Amino acid sequence: MDRFHIWGLKCACFSLCSFAVWGSVEHVTVSANSLAYDENSSSETENNDSYTYNNEYEENSFSGSNSGVKNFAESTDDYDESYSESNDYEQSDETQETQDNEQETGLKAIQGFGKKSEENKAEKISNPYGVYYTTPKCEDMDDYWGEKHHDSIRFVISKSLDNKENYAIIDITAAINDSLDDTIQVKYNSEKERWEGKGNILLEYDSALGKYVFTNDKIRVCLEEITSESAALYDRSHQQYSYQDPMLEGAFVSEVGMNNGLTVYIYNLYNTKYYCVMLETKDGTTTVIGEKKTLGEYIYNDCTINIDGTEYYIDGVDLDENRIATAIRVYSLFGEDENEYYLKRSEDYFDGALNQDIYSGTYSIKDLNATINLRYDKESELFSYDISVNGTSIDTSSSTAICTGNLGYRIVSADFIMDYSDYILNGSDIQIKIPSISSETYSCVLESSGNTVNYRAAFQYILEDAYKHYGESCKYTLFDLDNDGVKELILSEGTCNADWINDVYCVNDYGLGLGIGSFARPVVLYEAPDGNGIYAVWGNQGLEEVTRITKNGSELEEELILSDSINYDENYITYPNEIMTAYANDYSLLEG
Repeated sequence: MDRFHIWGLKCACFSLCSFAVWGSVEHVTVSANSLAYDENSSSETENNDSYTYNNEYEENSFSGSNSGVKNFAESTDDYDESYSESNDYEQSDETQETQDNEQETGLKAIQGFGKKSEENKAEKISNPYGVYYTTPKCEDMDDYWGEKHHDSIRFVISKSLDNKENYAIIDITAAINDSLDDTIQVKYNSEKERWEGKGNILLEYDSALGKYVFTNDKIRVCLEEITSESAALYDRSHQQYSYQDPMLEGAFVSEVGMNNGLTVYIYNLYNTKYYCVMLETKDGTTTVIGEKKTLGEYIYNDCTINIDGTEYYIDGVDLDENRIATAIRVYSLFGEDENEYYLKRSEDYFDGALNQDIYSGTYSIKDLNATINLRYDKESELFSYDISVNGTSIDTSSSTAICTGNLGYRIVSADFIMDYSDYILNGSDIQIKIPSISSETYSCVLESSGNTVNYRAAFQYILEDAYKHYGESCKYTLFDLDNDGVKELILSEGTCNADWINDVYCVNDYGLGLGIGSFARPVVLYEAPDGNGIYAVWGNQGLEEVTRITKNGSELEEELILSDSINYDENYITYPNEIMTAYANDYSLLEG
């Protein structure tokens, strides 16, 4: 078992992950889970066997799942033969009859598992395709079989890669314990109204619960999906009590040279009282589940985590005007670790969770001739959506999607997962998976944005990074260089004439800042008299130059307008409309 040290803190390394920090990232691993049990119940009522539609998500990159799917698709002939004979996990009628007479336990005892209702069970079980989640609370229920990991699991049930009738692919991804991860193929048994796979794998539907139930040799658990109802519960649990204490989501870093380089990433497991907490040091990474503190019906955003038997408390401090924590404290509850760790919110990345409206718009999936419309509601902090294929709307399990995961780089619903990680970090396409269509992952493109430009979301993190390096030797302005209604950021920074640079950024289709070029020297900026771009005026030791700066598509263009010398008693040239600038730590210009 690997260990890492944060001064006196010894931590068991449960899983090794890579994290997205802007500028130095390989990939993003994100967690998201749903909740079958009522997470808001008090300790006096936790033994009640009631269920709610509280949901949560557990997200991980699915970019590597296709190879496993292809192997299953290639071996379908052998797999068919296993269904022509009796399966190794099927029980004889005699054994089944004996078991039916036994005292009911697990789901049977709690919820009347297997009892018929008026709902068409056959129709429901034959169409299980979608995205589902479980949470750590599921392990405390009688419906959970197997070793308890205090983990969160995502299930993506998709049509087979070759769309073969009566076959499906189930991708299983756990937040912590990767031994639970699997990609399996199942076949529908219409007679028994269930999906079956090798190794005692079953997917059933319980009409009384209104839930799918998955069983393999390690676990048996109910599956939750993100629905309109559960998303509303997410909104209440996530927002209703946020005034009492600050939300902790984000990345927090130690001061340089402190705590063995400790960085803490905290991601809300929506609809529950859990966080996914990742602790990264120079020696490795540990992932644990953090449990929010509750008092009666109230859920607080501070949380506790357990690392190698030591319990730590995490709370947010140094709140900004929106009551978002700009720092956290991590300390031992019972004195096992005498140190208290203070970490500031990192400014080295774009935080999509704090700027969710940039994701609204119409997306096209060319390989499927499909479109998906995302509409963000600021009040609820939720998305509504619809999906069309070949110009025709398709039926969906839900109409509500949620921004989730590490840095808010994913949108998840019961019907799809959209992953923005590669686009934000590397400029490549957004990835989308729609299980009801295929187990494949497709590229999609934002065709039109549904929102006005959020300049804070696009440019503030760029200004923060520049100010850290140049301080008050760094100024900026916003100006629409190509008259398309969207302003560009012009960031002026340097220490002297020799190294001074003016970097220009545009707002791309996803609402993010994208560098498009630069021009040199410390200059004064004016609106071009003819309305075409700006004039950059430079003067030094009797020499002066005027350069027109314009934007053509995604390219920056320069045109020399004037180059002259002046007498010692003359002033450098000026123009009527000088462009206002601000220091890089003054974000007032980003509001307009």
